[in-house]
Amino acid sequence: MKHTIKIIIIFLISGNLFSQSIPTLKFRKPTTTDNITWKFASVATGVDAFITVIGSKNATLDAIDDSTSYAYAWQPFIKITRRTTATDSSYVHFKIEFKKSNGSIQSMSKVAMTVVDLDGSGSSSSYREMVSSSLPVTPKGVLGSLISTFTNSTNVTLISGTTTYSTTDTNNAAGMAQLNYSNISSYTFKVGVVGAVSSNSTVRQFSFYYKAFSTMVSVLPVKMIDFKAVSNNEVPVVSWTTTMEENSKSFDLYRSLDGINYTLVSTLAAKGNSQSINNYSFADINLYGQVTPNVFYKLKVSDLNGAFTWSSIIHYAQAIESNATTIASVYPNPSKGIINVNFSSVSENDFSLQLLDMYGNIQQSLSNYDINGQYSVSIDFSHLANGVYFVKLIENGQSITTRIIKN
Repeated sequence: MKHTIKIIIIFLISGNLFSQSIPTLKFRKPTTTDNITWKFASVATGVDAFITVIGSKNATLDAIDDSTSYAYAWQPFIKITRRTTATDSSYVHFKIEFKKSNGSIQSMSKVAMTVVDLDGSGSSSSYREMVSSSLPVTPKGVLGSLISTFTNSTNVTLISGTTTYSTTDTNNAAGMAQLNYSNISSYTFKVGVVGAVSSNSTVRQFSFYYKAFSTMVSVLPVKMIDFKAVSNNEVPVVSWTTTMEENSKSFDLYRSLDGINYTLVSTLAAKGNSQSINNYSFADINLYGQVTPNVFYKLKVSDLNGAFTWSSIIHYAQAIESNATTIASVYPNPSKGIINVNFSSVSENDFSLQLLDMYGNIQQSLSNYDINGQYSVSIDFSHLANGVYFVKLIENGQSITTRIIKN
């Protein structure tokens, strides 16, 4: 089985990103004095790159570089700790800085980071590879890519499917995605996996190779806001708004009842080209009358050239019973430590809203007296460690639980 993610970072000092020759940067023979920051001298004429480990979760840096197979690539080895939770993540957090040879900051007008051969372990119950970049960054579509793109207020995250590819192949568009940066001297990103890892000895090699793949890139078609799901007469209504569309073709709405397996439920035609605000909605009437306490939705956004990207995932919770308290949404998710819980209905019954950690321990609890008929309440758990948490609504001996992630 192949154990390599190849991430291609394309650098352009000036001019249009894809209209001129992209120089190849040479990351070779790193040096360090503290095993925290490594210097790659002369990656371009007069430019040095500094790579620093600024954090990690369930993983350690096993080796900083191996140039045996790719002489000019940066190829770190990351050791993953055994994890049994399907929703967990494991990564090393890096920061890349560019400096002139005299030590002063070097601003890069354009940086394009293309992920190559991002894949899974081959099992739907095991891990998938992941790259998560800090903002500001613009995700760019790769024609034929099967990688999911998720965006929140702080990060853009790329997650592979479960399929594993036997070789590292830059012609394999299914395992490729690209992130573009403008006018930066540094940025941070996490590299690792999401999902269960069966062994403490799992070591993944990542290859960061600097070369352009401009012929495979296309512009993503829309700018989307306000993606949500609310209840209307016990039917979930999913809606979203776009503020700009360019060459857009369609929105494919996918539904999941477990947060893992998704099925296509509707396809809506896009506007094509628009600079106006456009509203879309879909009533999921097939769920009317069904007992499905937790429902998840995501959108596949496609353009006329065949490129597509994925939206973030939203959660919809049905009422426990008629006239019961109902959670309409919990956001943002993932969160930095403050979430908003919106109710589509609030009953007069006694109920409680709990924040649980992944071991089931109650970290916070609110009663109906604390909520006092409000349709929105905020929970601050910024003092707690990063990880998986659950918001649990309990009423009349029944409960609905929503998974959230703090990162």
